[in-house]
Amino acid sequence: MEEIQATGIAMERMYTIPLRGGWLKKPRSKRAPRAIRDIRTFIARHTKAEQIIISKALNQAVWASGIQRPPAKVKVKVVVEGGRASVTLPDEIVEKAEKGRFEKVAEGKGEKDETIQTGAAVQTEPAKKTG
Repeated sequence: MEEIQATGIAMERMYTIPLRGGWLKKPRSKRAPRAIRDIRTFIARHTKAEQIIISKALNQAVWASGIQRPPAKVKVKVVVEGGRASVTLPDEIVEKAEKGRFEKVAEGKGEKDETIQTGAAVQTEPAKKTG
């Protein structure tokens, strides 16, 4: 637990959740779902909340490398109001991810181009899909 803020009824905390111990001994095809379940149990244990809501961004971060390779640990922000806990990624992590994604799109790294030289002229054609 890194930070604790109590604002009125809501309470906001930052946690670093270790996930490796839970999914390491599981079959490769069940690791990311196990990591999500471990996040839920960790938050339930530490906040005593009855309902736990995991944000879409956090879910995508766990599943980003596929079902076989979830992250070993994840830093989350938890907001507890009444019996409900909302689990999200911290704002600086989301901003960094968005910035990186937008820079790749702006630079045109999303598409591959092949350059073909014929004599003195240079032609650019889009990459051909195979298979």
